[in-house]
Amino acid sequence: VSSFIGDDFIDLSEVAVKTGEKVVHISGFIGDVKINAPKKVPFMLTANVTIGDIRIFENKYEGLVQSKTYKSPGYDAATARLRIQVTKFIGDVTCW
Repeated sequence: VSSFIGDDFIDLSEVAVKTGEKVVHISGFIGDVKINAPKKVPFMLTANVTIGDIRIFENKYEGLVQSKTYKSPGYDAATARLRIQVTKFIGDVTCW
């Protein structure tokens, strides 16, 4: 998913991965990204913002040039998993 200006809402709550690792790339210049996290598949989220906040569940990171990675329980050992990569220049990234 790529956008220049605008907000993105990505619902991954019901995503299924049969085998291997699948990757979702989300990028944009200006705008927020809201991700409804996978409930059935272990995942890793890497979020990068130049100006904006990153919120991953209850954790909030504020300021300039933020880069955070979150791994759900069981991600490293999973044979089927999802990797989510988010890059925004100006905007907030929220994952719940």
